[in-house]
Amino acid sequence: MADVKKLTYERADPLALTPGRVRVFVYGTLKRGQSNHGLLINDKYIGADSITMKGRMVDLGAFPGVIRNQRDEATIRGEVYEVDDDTLNGLDYLEGHPTFYRRDKYKTDTGIRCWMYTLPDAESYDRCPSQEDALWSPTDDEREFWYAPAQ
Repeated sequence: MADVKKLTYERADPLALTPGRVRVFVYGTLKRGQSNHGLLINDKYIGADSITMKGRMVDLGAFPGVIRNQRDEATIRGEVYEVDDDTLNGLDYLEGHPTFYRRDKYKTDTGIRCWMYTLPDAESYDRCPSQEDALWSPTDDEREFWYAPAQ
């Protein structure tokens, strides 16, 4: 059995933004250890963070989505990256922006202004099951970070 590298999770730090780059919050297949993370492999990992919002995370099978609505409130858990325009364009292509997912500005719970992809037509996803705890497919290290008792 191959050695599994332990991922380190730490809270995102709202550092000064590098000129020519933007911040993106990811919560699904773009996270470390997930199938589409290769698109972010050369970009700066800022840290783990969350966005508390009116809406919820839905389970779409192979990947999650976030919908905005006034009925629900969720804390979406994910990661923040600092990316350049080429990476942002690649993410837009992957996410089908602006028709499948829409990229909108959000502020994380630690105060970082960033882009996040959400599903634009919330009513179309009303019957989709909610993603438990708004943490999609967590690694053991990620689960430990989010759910370990505070020190």
